[in-house]
Amino acid sequence: MDDFWFGPWMWFIIALLLLIVEMVAPGVLFLWIAIAAGATGLLTLQLPFLGPEMQGAAFAVLAVLATWAGRRYFRTRPKDEEAALLNRGPRAYVGRRLVVTGEIVNGVGRVKAGDTVWTAHGDDAPQGAVVEVWDVDGIVLKVRSVDSEQG
Repeated sequence: MDDFWFGPWMWFIIALLLLIVEMVAPGVLFLWIAIAAGATGLLTLQLPFLGPEMQGAAFAVLAVLATWAGRRYFRTRPKDEEAALLNRGPRAYVGRRLVVTGEIVNGVGRVKAGDTVWTAHGDDAPQGAVVEVWDVDGIVLKVRSVDSEQG
């Protein structure tokens, strides 16, 4: 019975429990600790003579190393540009060129961005013209005519 509590299966069970906690808790911390527990289980499987103190020390060192490596991996990983714009709302359209869907008259009209039609304020422009978003005011896109810049 003593072999179970300080053997490889205990570390595999701890790794499984930590993975379950990782699925419930926000963040990614428990994943690295679970990997360390699994690695400690494999180490104990290969070196069955390790006592509880050595297993605990190995787990502590592996947990620190796994957490450091995981944080370094996520820090150096290139960020997805679309994901960076995901929660920015209409601010994501600043600098983009859009097509006028509802003629802009007296400074008010409609433009289409993706699958959404937005209210636009800016230079008068006919339907089908291309405009550039230069600012956002709430849910209103401020646009300027691209044709007037080129002429």
